[in-house]
Amino acid sequence: MSLNEIIDRDLNKLSTFFLDSLDYKVNKNNNSFLQLMNLKHWFIADKSRKISFAKDFRLPLEYEDGFKILLNKCKSGTGGIYQHQSRKLFKGNTIDLMLCDFGIHHLHLGVKEDSNHKRMVQGTADVVFVYVNDDEIFFIKVAGHGEWHLKNSLEIIHRERPDLIKHRIIRGIKGNSFKDEEILALRSKGYAYFIKIGTVCYMPEQIWAGKNLVKGLAYFIQLKLKIEQIIERQIKIVCSEQNLSNTDEVNVKIVDFDFSKFEDFHFELIVNNNMTSYKAQI
Repeated sequence: MSLNEIIDRDLNKLSTFFLDSLDYKVNKNNNSFLQLMNLKHWFIADKSRKISFAKDFRLPLEYEDGFKILLNKCKSGTGGIYQHQSRKLFKGNTIDLMLCDFGIHHLHLGVKEDSNHKRMVQGTADVVFVYVNDDEIFFIKVAGHGEWHLKNSLEIIHRERPDLIKHRIIRGIKGNSFKDEEILALRSKGYAYFIKIGTVCYMPEQIWAGKNLVKGLAYFIQLKLKIEQIIERQIKIVCSEQNLSNTDEVNVKIVDFDFSKFEDFHFELIVNNNMTSYKAQI
């Protein structure tokens, strides 16, 4: 087995173990590490953030109690904001297409736990659309569950809080002022697209666009290459110190990986049944 294959095997094994600990329904037919990256991108971590609202934000009376619960979680940064996210948050290979395209989350406004979805609040017919980053939660509007493709949500951010999405501006490409039904058609076919609002062209929010996993896969390949280079350097050092003529005499195993920041990992090198552990930064 090549070093690249060992890294792929061990990262997937560690990813599966980590996802299982979260009661995540891993899709065994697909790469566990990519599923973990998707969850990391989608999951709203508890953190105290600034709260802001669109000028025309309106809350229907029937959702006041649920919204109060959600808002308190957002303000305090505790309690599990994720519980208001999609029922499919912990289901393998599910991708939130509105998040991937527009960078917008939808949050349910239930007040009780959903008996059919462990840890989540009851789903509601209407949901609140929000834009979230590390510092702020911007409440855009309350809309029907399923209105993911309506570009009005993105237009509100563009008009009122362009600073939140300035990192998505792409220059040199005109883009298209797609209609809502055209956006829906593009998403259903898994196409990435550049959308024009006013005179500004925006690219998708990352890490995936539409159903295209190219960006996530490219990151995974790049990450594996960095890990491979780190381990190869250490193997050469070990071979030199122990006068080994063949690197195949060194067995490799990745035993831990930092899934919170993706910054470091632990690996073991085994020579003649003697094991040495190493910690490395990526």
